[in-house]
Amino acid sequence: MRYKTVSLNKDLIKKAELTFNLLNMKEAIHIQEVDFWLIDVKTLNKENINSYKTKVNYSHLLFIVNDNEDIKLCLENDFVHYIKSNFCKEELLYWSKYFLDNPKIDKIQLAHNLELEISNSQITKEKEKISLTSQELLLILELSKEKFTQTNHLVRALKVNSQTTIRTVINRIRKKLNLDIFEQKKGFGYKLINSEEKQLQKEFNEKQKEELEEQNRFLQSIIDSSSIFIATFIHKQLYCLNKSFRSFLGENTVKELWEEEKGDFFKLISHKIKNQEELKKELFKKGSNKVEIYSHLKEEDINFEVETLYFENLDKHLLVFKLLK
Repeated sequence: MRYKTVSLNKDLIKKAELTFNLLNMKEAIHIQEVDFWLIDVKTLNKENINSYKTKVNYSHLLFIVNDNEDIKLCLENDFVHYIKSNFCKEELLYWSKYFLDNPKIDKIQLAHNLELEISNSQITKEKEKISLTSQELLLILELSKEKFTQTNHLVRALKVNSQTTIRTVINRIRKKLNLDIFEQKKGFGYKLINSEEKQLQKEFNEKQKEELEEQNRFLQSIIDSSSIFIATFIHKQLYCLNKSFRSFLGENTVKELWEEEKGDFFKLISHKIKNQEELKKELFKKGSNKVEIYSHLKEEDINFEVETLYFENLDKHLLVFKLLK
């Protein structure tokens, strides 16, 4: 097992080194090779705390605490393994033996059925073994958590000079694999794309969405040909009025509604609730209400019972108007 001690205290570093030597542990030359990190909490800042949260996925972390504030900082960030700065040789020995007996998982499943073997810095693609440089390996490990990582964070983690270098490393990996395992989102950075299983689930969800949209189009065509008066709202914005409702209101009224009233359908309605916002809240509730709407055909207000249906997943309201005699 390879270790790295992160501290500004030379005496502490020397004490740790003597203990590690008893177990024939070797100090890691490259940071991507570290199996066991011994970290003095006094060296932590916001940036490297986030970095260690990534490292916990593939390395053992043991924090050296100096006081109660250090312990609090560890626990607030889910770092549950720590020892006090005045630790004895046996205490660090016990922790080291524990980590030796419980090695971290060495393999990470990537998208497109690729498998990363950390100890050998290799990705298996079918039967082919693709070697990674230490920089390439570290970048993939930094992105191994399932959320986007800011490019500035990757610059610090890889100890490079610019974001351009990060993009170069990513493009180099893409070229080696002849595949893209990275997802980029402007303003958020990079992350590894979903594993094959998650990718299939995503594709399945997309198919469901397409089918739902097709179903909506079909239902809308039925609504348009219906004699019932229906107003459709999506995200509480007027989406459409079916054909019979447009005929009832008259083309001039519909034109005014869209052009002058910016689609504010509720301006056509007379109700005991005079405040427009309160009226919208009332009519967007599931259930029924009685309202009046002016008809150009009869040149008078017509009484309706309006029933509201709501489809939560689509954030879609249907207001169905029935003429009252």
